[in-house]
Amino acid sequence: MPVDSCLIVHDDAGVVRLLARHIGGYHVVGLPDESQVLTLTEELHPRAVITTPERVELIRESLSQTSFDVPLITCPMPRVAERGHLQGVVSYLVKPITPEVVAAVMRRVERDGETTVLLADDDPDTVRLLERMLTSIPHPYNILKAYDGLQALEVMREVTPHVVFLDLVMPGLDGRQTLARMRADERMRDVPVVIISARDWIGEDVTLGMPISIHRQRPPEIITGARCLRALLDAFAPRYLPEPEDSEPFPEASLEQWASGAPPQRPAPALDVAD
Repeated sequence: MPVDSCLIVHDDAGVVRLLARHIGGYHVVGLPDESQVLTLTEELHPRAVITTPERVELIRESLSQTSFDVPLITCPMPRVAERGHLQGVVSYLVKPITPEVVAAVMRRVERDGETTVLLADDDPDTVRLLERMLTSIPHPYNILKAYDGLQALEVMREVTPHVVFLDLVMPGLDGRQTLARMRADERMRDVPVVIISARDWIGEDVTLGMPISIHRQRPPEIITGARCLRALLDAFAPRYLPEPEDSEPFPEASLEQWASGAPPQRPAPALDVAD
């Protein structure tokens, strides 16, 4: 079982991907709700589960069914995607994707007999990689392929898949538009979708809320707790200088100026000199 994974339970694929891009060294699996947290925890053994404060009690209740003591990290998270277009999403997978994650996702959606899977991604290498991962699973799959949104819809009009792996960022008809058209079509409306992508459509100026909290069944040892405190000390810088009262831009200050505690000086205003 991989030890370098974590679960993010949040219903916004863009925020999940943005977080995943900055959580280095971990394979991130995003879940739109807490219904599959226990199953994936038992299969993937994630390092932690990251979620919002309003979901933490439901997740703790779910994890109480196992003897695992999995850290829960919570903070308010924004929501910027169009949720109406993301109905029926069962998971968000962030590239690079591992075989263990694909296998865990498929166990949630595969049928008793042959399972039809549509791989929709404009990157042929990603499609081939997912196909190899699926064929390595001891289960019969009928694998369909599409390389853009329009082609994916054409394939689904011929054969309704049991699950779709859908890249959100594709040229032409992107993943969100493809998903919206699926939900408007009665034949495709209830097909589960696994979102896959590596790029973001939202900027990095999105902020997380406070406080950031850690929940565990057992309190940490003093050394572990001190390491957590050290990580927070390294991540957050204090702000001692007041914000400028007027709207005039404040000049950049050197590191030496900030370290010395001396505020940067504004340039002297220009004077109009009459001839």
